[in-house]
Amino acid sequence: MTKAIFAITTILCFSFSAEARRSPEKVFRGQILFSKKAFPRSANSASAYIKKLKKQRKKSLWENKETKEYKMYFAAFFKKPLNTLEITVRIYDISTKRKVLLTSFAQYLSKKGMTSYISKFKLSREDIGANKDLLIVLESRGKTMASGKIRILGEREKFKGKVDFSADET
Repeated sequence: MTKAIFAITTILCFSFSAEARRSPEKVFRGQILFSKKAFPRSANSASAYIKKLKKQRKKSLWENKETKEYKMYFAAFFKKPLNTLEITVRIYDISTKRKVLLTSFAQYLSKKGMTSYISKFKLSREDIGANKDLLIVLESRGKTMASGKIRILGEREKFKGKVDFSADET
């Protein structure tokens, strides 16, 4: 009887410790996930939450054709707990071989010690462009805490110019 109880207790302990090892913070450490809709903030279990995040994350997002903006929801999982209330978001164009900084801005957290951050932001086509691969980096005091890649897609620019080839130019 005591061996059976010990075996059940041992199995339960391994189950709980396996669940703890697969926490979203550990699975997605240092990553930013992107979506076109808000990420869930909870689930019945850690594994269910991980499954929801994986299902919802996107590799590319389309612009809103009317507003010419990209509305991005993101879930960032930091490499280690933050000891500050401010993070810097840096957005790079990595479509070519060179990494070009497009913009950067500050985001303010609600408390110190956070290991993840779920939020959203909008990017305008006028500032960022379209049909690009972006690298988005969250920094704290100059150190990268999380990063992720996303492709932004939109309609190609339509040129309305008129070309006239006269006999003089040919």
